[in-house]
Amino acid sequence: MESSANKTDCPMEGTCSTEIYTNSTLEIVDEGSGRLYTQKVAGENIVVEFTYFKPGPVGTADGNYTESIQFEVPSDVKNLNIKDGELSKVKLVFGKMGYRNATFLPVLTGKLLYEKTGNTIFFALDFQLDGNSHEVSQIRETVIME
Repeated sequence: MESSANKTDCPMEGTCSTEIYTNSTLEIVDEGSGRLYTQKVAGENIVVEFTYFKPGPVGTADGNYTESIQFEVPSDVKNLNIKDGELSKVKLVFGKMGYRNATFLPVLTGKLLYEKTGNTIFFALDFQLDGNSHEVSQIRETVIME
C-alpha cells in the first residue's frame, strides 16, 4: 500500500483519502445473498481505492459513514479513457458502509480517465448510481506512489 494524494472533490463534512495497491488484484466476492464485498489480494495489477469518511455524531458508537470507490488497472497501462459499460473492464465498484450496513455495487454509468507517468497516477471519475444515494460522484486525484 503506497500513496501520497492531492485530495480534491471531498464533501466538507468528511475526509477523503486515496490508496494505491501495487502488485495486487481486486476480487469482487458475492457471498450468495446478493451482497458483494471486495478483497485486495496479491497479483500483477494496480488497485486504486478512494475513500470518503464522515464521522458520526459525537457520542454515537456506530454513526460513522464511509463510501469506497475501487478499481483495478493492469500495471503496464499508462492511459485509459473509458465510459459506461467499459467500466466493468476495470472492476469499478462503489461501496457504502454505515450503521449495520455494507453494500458494494458495480458502477455501470460514468466516465474514468486514468494516466500513469512514472510514479504518478492521475485519475478523474464521474459516475452515477441509479436508485442509490451517495455523497461522492466526482473524483479528481493525483497520487504519487512512494
